Amino acid sequence: MTKNNPPTDEEFRRELKAIFADIDPLQLEAQRRMTPAQKIRAVSDLFDSMKALAIASEKQRHRNAPTRRITSARWPVGCAHRSGSRNFARKSSVFREDAMSQERYFRGSEFEKLLNYSRVLVDGEWVFVSGCSGFDYDTMEIADNITDQTEQTFENIRWSLDQAGVTFDDVVRIRIIVASMSDYAGAAKVIGKHCANVQPANTTWIAALPDPRIKIEIEVTARKKS
Repeated sequence: MTKNNPPTDEEFRRELKAIFADIDPLQLEAQRRMTPAQKIRAVSDLFDSMKALAIASEKQRHRNAPTRRITSARWPVGCAHRSGSRNFARKSSVFREDAMSQERYFRGSEFEKLLNYSRVLVDGEWVFVSGCSGFDYDTMEIADNITDQTEQTFENIRWSLDQAGVTFDDVVRIRIIVASMSDYAGAAKVIGKHCANVQPANTTWIAALPDPRIKIEIEVTARKKS
């Protein structure tokens, strides 16, 4: 293995096996006599070796991955992460990336670029939608009450699911963040209405959200019907 020739999977396994092959009973006995500082250093060295091998192997996989295909699409009412700029709406677009059985859809937002996440990720029969807020991305406006924000959030989720060819009836799990306990009851009424026919697994918690205008964020997981 050299810097210019990252290891194959088989080489990676051999290298990893070689690392652990050196840990024989005599060495273990010697390790028992190590000081705490020596033990920490030994473990650190071991993990550094494993990490270097893993990184090199992952780089090789990326080199062998299919070329990214990007296709432009219409400007929809969509689900995009928090943005405080109207320019975001004008610059947003939708992309699709195929890598093996996966499809990824993006809005082209600065948050997607900063955090390196997909708006929608399709992996085989599974569809994962990143957290959506209550922004109306046609107008870049957001309501100041929990009821309207929650309704718009579900509209954004439906757009995201539509990109993957599924509907809300295919949702199996929903995760909800409400920014304030005082808004929980209002959000619950809207959520209950939209989930009545699906009854997905649900996790809800109260937590602050980065943009003070956003009162709720919801992510969903769906499964395509065979």
